[in-house]
Amino acid sequence: MLKLLMCFIAETADAETCYKILAAGRPPLNVLIASSLRFSPVRPSLQFRAPLWMLAVALLLMSGALTATLSSESTRLDESIVGAVPLFRPLAWTARAVRRRLSGMPWQSVQVCVEMEKVGSDYGGYSVVPDCIRPDSVVYSFGIGEDISFDLGMIERFGVTVHAFDPTPRSLAWVAGHTPPPRLVVHPFGLADHDGQASFAPPVNPEHVSHTMLDCHSASGPHIDLEVKRLSTVMQELGHDRVEILKMDIEGAEYGVIEDFIDTRIPISQILLEYHHHLPGVPLLRTERSLRRLNAAGYRIFDVSEEGREFSLIHESAVTSGSDRRGHM
Repeated sequence: MLKLLMCFIAETADAETCYKILAAGRPPLNVLIASSLRFSPVRPSLQFRAPLWMLAVALLLMSGALTATLSSESTRLDESIVGAVPLFRPLAWTARAVRRRLSGMPWQSVQVCVEMEKVGSDYGGYSVVPDCIRPDSVVYSFGIGEDISFDLGMIERFGVTVHAFDPTPRSLAWVAGHTPPPRLVVHPFGLADHDGQASFAPPVNPEHVSHTMLDCHSASGPHIDLEVKRLSTVMQELGHDRVEILKMDIEGAEYGVIEDFIDTRIPISQILLEYHHHLPGVPLLRTERSLRRLNAAGYRIFDVSEEGREFSLIHESAVTSGSDRRGHM
């Protein structure tokens, strides 16, 4: 907290500075505000400290005009206002984080600017950093469902081999009916933080395909037991020592999987995933904690969907190596 305030006074704080402080285990002001706003804005909790609440309101009120000013490169400003922008920038960033939290999304947003491109459909696609992808890159796609647009797009765009995984019978039957290309290798098991069998609940809507390991009491049918494996086990069986692209849409199992591969120090360049805090029994705070754990492990967000559920992250070492490659071109 003191470190962040010193940055404010020196007019040097920005989003990256805030995240470095966060990764060091000393949550800055923006984290404190965002994590504290877990109540109705109409009837705030009596246990919430008034000064912090007043600051949050002030930031919310100023964020609209201030954010527009800071994001517009073509805006011509008075010299005195320009001099104050370095001080206002972290406040505007904090206000945006609070507004995201109040909208039911994680407070975390884009943390690093990189060249990226979207691969796949609007429904099943993700943003990737192309500079880090080569034809021999290892690409894992967990959670096929009934959309392989991302997998096919990666094959067509980069010439990679995509290993796709899904344990649900309906999804496997759907893929088999579409005659996947040779570079799309389908594996009939799922991803988890353990090896063995897992109980999957069917979707609430029987027309949907995705099953979940979460305990959803409103599921549309009986649970089924399906095979799952840890990421380290999958890599060992396939003979891979690192993963360039890890895509996960695994219906709530991502939280345990992330903890597992961070603890086992698996080298992954880019992580593309959908969080499932919209499902029953999954608090938004769990997603925020997961993103903080990824930040502490060296991953930075470079793209977020409008709904605040799909995230694309890149490891800081991959950003550096990508810059080095561009410099030698």
